[in-house]
Amino acid sequence: MKSKSKTIVYLIIILILLIVIAVKLFPFRHIEDFYPQQQVSSNVLESKRNNVFINEYEIYDIKQFDSLVKFPIKEIWLEKNWEIKLDKNKKIINEINESALPLLVCTLNPDTFFNENNFLKSWKISTSDERSSIGLINGKINIEFINSVPDSLQLFIYKENGDLKLKNNLIKVASFKIKHS
Repeated sequence: MKSKSKTIVYLIIILILLIVIAVKLFPFRHIEDFYPQQQVSSNVLESKRNNVFINEYEIYDIKQFDSLVKFPIKEIWLEKNWEIKLDKNKKIINEINESALPLLVCTLNPDTFFNENNFLKSWKISTSDERSSIGLINGKINIEFINSVPDSLQLFIYKENGDLKLKNNLIKVASFKIKHS
Protein backbone atom coordinates (compact mmCIF):
# COMPACT_ATOMS: atom_id res chain seq x y z
CA MET A 1 0.00 0.00 0.00
CA LYS A 2 2.84 2.38 0.92
CA SER A 3 4.48 1.64 -2.40
CA LYS A 4 1.37 2.78 -4.32
CA SER A 5 1.15 5.95 -2.23
CA LYS A 6 4.80 6.74 -2.88
CA THR A 7 4.30 6.18 -6.60
CA ILE A 8 1.31 8.54 -6.68
CA VAL A 9 3.24 11.22 -4.77
CA TYR A 10 6.17 10.89 -7.19
CA LEU A 11 3.85 11.15 -10.17
CA ILE A 12 2.22 14.28 -8.73
CA ILE A 13 5.65 15.84 -8.12
CA ILE A 14 6.74 14.99 -11.67
CA LEU A 15 3.51 16.44 -13.06
CA ILE A 16 4.01 19.68 -11.10
CA LEU A 17 7.61 19.92 -12.32
CA LEU A 18 6.49 19.39 -15.91
CA ILE A 19 3.89 22.14 -15.56
CA VAL A 20 6.49 24.54 -14.09
CA ILE A 21 8.91 23.74 -16.92
CA ALA A 22 6.18 24.18 -19.53
CA VAL A 23 5.19 27.59 -18.09
CA LYS A 24 8.84 28.70 -18.13
CA LEU A 25 9.37 27.52 -21.70
CA PHE A 26 6.00 28.72 -23.02
CA PRO A 27 4.92 31.72 -20.94
CA PHE A 28 1.30 32.78 -20.98
CA ARG A 29 0.77 35.56 -23.47
CA HIS A 30 -1.49 38.57 -23.66
CA ILE A 31 -4.50 38.60 -25.98
CA GLU A 32 -2.72 41.32 -27.98
CA ASP A 33 -0.05 38.75 -28.90
CA PHE A 34 -2.64 36.61 -30.66
CA TYR A 35 -4.56 39.37 -32.45
CA PRO A 36 -3.06 42.18 -34.48
CA GLN A 37 -3.72 45.54 -32.85
CA GLN A 38 -5.94 46.87 -35.59
CA GLN A 39 -8.93 44.77 -36.64
CA VAL A 40 -11.45 44.70 -39.47
CA SER A 41 -14.71 42.81 -39.73
CA SER A 42 -15.05 39.87 -42.11
CA ASN A 43 -18.10 41.27 -43.90
CA VAL A 44 -20.84 43.90 -43.67
CA LEU A 45 -23.00 41.78 -41.37
CA GLU A 46 -20.17 41.21 -38.90
CA SER A 47 -19.30 44.92 -39.05
CA LYS A 48 -22.86 45.70 -38.00
CA ARG A 49 -22.71 43.09 -35.21
CA ASN A 50 -19.43 44.59 -33.99
CA ASN A 51 -21.08 48.05 -33.89
CA VAL A 52 -18.36 49.51 -36.10
CA PHE A 53 -20.29 49.71 -39.40
CA ILE A 54 -20.65 53.19 -40.93
CA ASN A 55 -21.96 52.54 -44.44
CA GLU A 56 -21.70 50.32 -47.47
CA TYR A 57 -20.21 51.42 -50.77
CA GLU A 58 -21.73 50.67 -54.14
CA ILE A 59 -19.39 49.32 -56.82
CA TYR A 60 -20.12 50.72 -60.27
CA ASP A 61 -18.54 51.59 -63.62
CA ILE A 62 -16.50 48.36 -63.68
CA LYS A 63 -14.08 48.20 -66.59
CA GLN A 64 -12.26 44.93 -67.14
CA PHE A 65 -9.19 44.97 -69.35
CA ASP A 66 -8.57 41.22 -69.18
CA SER A 67 -11.57 39.07 -70.08
CA LEU A 68 -9.99 35.99 -68.50
CA VAL A 69 -9.89 37.58 -65.04
CA LYS A 70 -12.99 37.49 -62.85
CA PHE A 71 -13.72 40.75 -61.00
CA PRO A 72 -12.32 40.10 -57.50
CA ILE A 73 -14.15 42.54 -55.22
CA LYS A 74 -17.23 41.18 -53.47
CA GLU A 75 -18.22 44.04 -51.14
CA ILE A 76 -16.82 47.30 -49.78
CA TRP A 77 -17.87 49.08 -46.61
CA LEU A 78 -16.66 51.76 -44.26
CA GLU A 79 -16.16 50.92 -40.61
CA LYS A 80 -14.73 52.54 -37.51
CA ASN A 81 -11.14 51.85 -36.60
CA TRP A 82 -11.11 49.24 -33.81
CA GLU A 83 -8.99 46.73 -31.96
CA ILE A 84 -9.40 43.77 -29.62
CA LYS A 85 -8.47 44.40 -25.99
CA LEU A 86 -8.91 42.89 -22.56
CA ASP A 87 -11.04 44.81 -20.08
CA LYS A 88 -10.32 45.01 -16.32
CA ASN A 89 -11.98 41.61 -15.82
CA LYS A 90 -9.82 40.00 -18.55
CA LYS A 91 -12.84 39.76 -20.86
CA ILE A 92 -12.22 40.23 -24.59
CA ILE A 93 -13.81 43.44 -25.90
CA ASN A 94 -13.80 45.48 -29.10
CA GLU A 95 -12.43 48.95 -28.48
CA ILE A 96 -13.22 51.65 -31.03
CA ASN A 97 -10.50 54.20 -31.71
CA GLU A 98 -12.56 57.39 -32.02
CA SER A 99 -9.54 59.52 -32.90
CA ALA A 100 -8.56 57.45 -35.95
CA LEU A 101 -10.18 57.78 -39.35
CA PRO A 102 -12.44 54.91 -40.42
CA LEU A 103 -11.25 52.25 -42.87
CA LEU A 104 -12.67 51.14 -46.18
CA VAL A 105 -12.69 47.34 -46.14
CA CYS A 106 -12.97 45.03 -49.17
CA THR A 107 -13.86 41.36 -49.24
CA LEU A 108 -12.77 39.30 -52.20
CA ASN A 109 -14.65 36.75 -54.26
CA PRO A 110 -13.19 33.41 -53.13
CA ASP A 111 -12.89 31.87 -56.59
CA THR A 112 -10.54 34.39 -58.20
CA PHE A 113 -6.80 34.60 -58.72
CA PHE A 114 -6.85 37.71 -56.54
CA ASN A 115 -6.73 36.61 -52.92
CA GLU A 116 -5.10 37.68 -49.67
CA ASN A 117 -2.33 35.07 -50.01
CA ASN A 118 -0.85 36.63 -53.12
CA PHE A 119 -1.89 40.26 -52.47
CA LEU A 120 1.08 42.61 -53.05
CA LYS A 121 3.08 39.64 -54.42
CA SER A 122 1.21 38.92 -57.66
CA TRP A 123 -1.37 41.70 -57.67
CA LYS A 124 -2.16 45.02 -56.09
CA ILE A 125 -4.88 47.60 -55.82
CA SER A 126 -4.46 51.37 -55.95
CA THR A 127 -6.75 54.38 -55.61
CA SER A 128 -7.20 57.71 -57.32
CA ASP A 129 -6.64 59.33 -53.92
CA GLU A 130 -2.91 59.71 -53.27
CA ARG A 131 -3.57 60.36 -49.58
CA SER A 132 -4.50 56.73 -48.99
CA SER A 133 -2.58 53.65 -47.92
CA ILE A 134 -3.66 50.12 -48.70
CA GLY A 135 -2.92 47.12 -46.56
CA LEU A 136 -4.12 43.76 -45.35
CA ILE A 137 -5.63 43.06 -41.92
CA ASN A 138 -7.00 39.62 -41.04
CA GLY A 139 -7.07 38.67 -44.72
CA LYS A 140 -9.18 41.69 -45.71
CA ILE A 141 -7.95 44.53 -47.88
CA ASN A 142 -8.28 47.86 -46.13
CA ILE A 143 -7.79 51.39 -47.34
CA GLU A 144 -6.82 54.06 -44.85
CA PHE A 145 -6.99 57.76 -45.63
CA ILE A 146 -4.78 60.54 -44.28
CA ASN A 147 -7.29 63.40 -43.93
CA SER A 148 -10.83 62.33 -44.73
CA VAL A 149 -12.69 59.49 -46.39
CA PRO A 150 -14.00 60.49 -49.82
CA ASP A 151 -17.66 59.99 -50.77
CA SER A 152 -16.58 58.39 -54.04
CA LEU A 153 -13.35 56.94 -55.31
CA GLN A 154 -11.85 55.21 -58.32
CA LEU A 155 -9.80 52.06 -57.77
CA PHE A 156 -7.49 50.11 -60.06
CA ILE A 157 -6.45 46.46 -59.93
CA TYR A 158 -3.12 45.34 -61.37
CA LYS A 159 -1.47 41.95 -61.75
CA GLU A 160 2.13 41.02 -62.40
CA ASN A 161 3.12 40.75 -66.03
CA GLY A 162 5.37 37.78 -65.36
CA ASP A 163 8.35 39.36 -67.09
CA LEU A 164 10.52 40.45 -64.17
CA LYS A 165 12.96 42.17 -66.55
CA LEU A 166 10.42 44.92 -67.22
CA LYS A 167 10.75 48.05 -65.09
CA ASN A 168 6.99 48.36 -64.68
CA ASN A 169 5.93 44.76 -64.19
CA LEU A 170 2.20 45.44 -63.65
CA ILE A 171 -0.73 45.18 -66.05
CA LYS A 172 -3.99 46.96 -65.31
CA VAL A 173 -6.76 44.33 -65.29
CA ALA A 174 -9.68 46.38 -63.98
CA SER A 175 -10.83 49.75 -62.79
CA PHE A 176 -13.99 50.57 -60.91
CA LYS A 177 -15.62 53.31 -58.91
CA ILE A 178 -17.24 53.24 -55.53
CA LYS A 179 -19.64 55.59 -53.78
CA HIS A 180 -21.79 55.66 -50.64
CA SER A 181 -24.87 53.46 -51.02
